[in-house]
Amino acid sequence: MKLTKKSIYFDDEINEKTISDLIDKIDEHSDKKINLYFTSGGGGVSAGIVFTDYLNQCGYDLTLISSWTLNSGAFDIFFKAVNVDRRIMPNTHSLIHLSRRDVSTIELLKNNSYDSFLKKELEETNSEWLEFFKEVGIKEKHLKQIAKGEDVILRYEELAELLQVAESV
Repeated sequence: MKLTKKSIYFDDEINEKTISDLIDKIDEHSDKKINLYFTSGGGGVSAGIVFTDYLNQCGYDLTLISSWTLNSGAFDIFFKAVNVDRRIMPNTHSLIHLSRRDVSTIELLKNNSYDSFLKKELEETNSEWLEFFKEVGIKEKHLKQIAKGEDVILRYEELAELLQVAESV
């Protein structure tokens, strides 16, 4: 993560450490207009949820700028951070898909109640994500691919169109 006078450049995996460090950097410079250049190959769901909530609650003069890669959880953060300005740079692309977390606990306890709970949670989460993808305007053909468990790659033009739709709602 790099910091200039009014810009922060984040190019990393989304996890508890990187998001905690990023929040600290933003808080240190909250008295200024901040441009957050954000690129990520994705990462942990829980850290993404925390960062999205932070962006929606912080109230800072912040622009979230997608730069190059907006994959998986980074896509979710970008499109769910509705209380900050957002911009997509040309050549940005995104890979989106449903959650694939391994719900298996310990091999010996494969069919225990916790494993069943996690499987149900995964199904519910994926159902919610499909609804979110639909709400932001993902095309029907892509929704069908995602529902089948396939990855979908969106290019700059498609992402820019989705952002336009999201900002008009």
